Amino acid sequence: MKTNKLLARMAMSAICVFSCNPEKTDPVKPDPQPEEKSTECKLIKLVAVTSDGELEAGLYSNEKVAEISYLGEQFEGLKNATLKVEVSPKATTNLEEGKVYDLTTEVPEFTITAEDGEHTATWKVEITLAKAILSCEKVDENVPGKFGINAVSVAGASVAFCGTDKIATINGEVYDFNASKVGDLSMEGVPEGAKILNMNNDVNGVVVASFGFDKDGNPTTVNDDINYGYVYCWKDGYDKAPTLVYTNANNEPANRGNSFGYMNCGGDVNGDFLLCAIFGGRNATQSHHVWEFHNGDFSTSTWHHFATDYVGDDGNWGATISPASGNVNGTFFIGDSMGDNKGYHVYTRQGTENTGEDVALTGTTMTTVPGVQANGIPEGNAQYGNFSCGNIKAFSFNGTPYVIAATTGWPEVYITIQTNDPSDEENHYLLQTQYFAAAAQVPSAAYVYDAANDKGQVLLLGGNLVIARYEISREFI
Repeated sequence: MKTNKLLARMAMSAICVFSCNPEKTDPVKPDPQPEEKSTECKLIKLVAVTSDGELEAGLYSNEKVAEISYLGEQFEGLKNATLKVEVSPKATTNLEEGKVYDLTTEVPEFTITAEDGEHTATWKVEITLAKAILSCEKVDENVPGKFGINAVSVAGASVAFCGTDKIATINGEVYDFNASKVGDLSMEGVPEGAKILNMNNDVNGVVVASFGFDKDGNPTTVNDDINYGYVYCWKDGYDKAPTLVYTNANNEPANRGNSFGYMNCGGDVNGDFLLCAIFGGRNATQSHHVWEFHNGDFSTSTWHHFATDYVGDDGNWGATISPASGNVNGTFFIGDSMGDNKGYHVYTRQGTENTGEDVALTGTTMTTVPGVQANGIPEGNAQYGNFSCGNIKAFSFNGTPYVIAATTGWPEVYITIQTNDPSDEENHYLLQTQYFAAAAQVPSAAYVYDAANDKGQVLLLGGNLVIARYEISREFI
């Protein structure tokens, strides 16, 4: 009896367990739906990468144009540019990364494809020169004696910019713009007793100076007496030992030649750099040296002969050539003095060759110097003044080559700043001829680009009577 009750209870328990734990079944899942793909095919950003850095384009969605606005000096860099783009997430583009374009002649096109593979947008890349208004204003005028200048060289410039806020002088001294002396050019490593023959500076204000010695090894500042010499630059700072750029002291005595007078230069001593100097002698034509350097390496150079058709024995007080950049195929300016009160003449040429294809420039003394016509003051054949001394300094600003013509006459000293294109009457003169009451002086010109403030600095030295500084600026419109 007990056994039957126990079995009955066990049976009931089993029924209860079964009924309380029915078999589990998975819920019915709907069939998976395909994820919707993006239809966005936007261009978010486009950048041109050039030797001058990155230039971001303005994007015009309606026209599908990416427009790169550039400064004049950035034009050359656009000839070898790559493009980088940022597009909508999950979109793709057929723009080839790393491909080099000449954006000055090519108009690249590329297509952006959305993730869905159906929606697309085709863009093209264009460049446009940023429009700017240039101005040049005198910012100060002083007496050279305050800068320790009591005598000047007749074989080239006697002042140079030292950085963008200082001036180096023919005496080897360095001053700020307020005529406070800040130091001296270090002469460590320069031959003992050497005297600065003339000086210049690169586009960034690195001082460059030449030194001459006669055949007996004596220092000389008389151009015709020079037998050998040296050119140094203060690339590590004016108070550090200078770097030797060029010398012919190790040449055979008969193969040295006079090559240090009327020295000029262009470009960047740490990049593309040109050093120029006149041949010795007085001939029916004139010849000049052009040494080409790259990347701050002065152990090797390429020499170029620059010949002119201008007579070398009719004054020759300032015959020089000045490159507007460190490009040997770029723009050069020629300053040529002429005797018999014909004054100073300025010409321009592309490259070191092309002799006979020079374009003559003129000053504006007849129209911008008061009293010239009324008082019958001789303005010279080319309106730069009627005294055969002069100096030029070429540079590039906003992508345009310019020359500073520092000239003089019997009554005055003149400064003119102009481009290499006299046919562009509206823009040819950045500064029409201005004058200072400093008679029959040997003038000098200097230029430096102040990148931090996007300004050009210009210096005019009129012998030991006047020193004036100008600023070149631009306003974008």
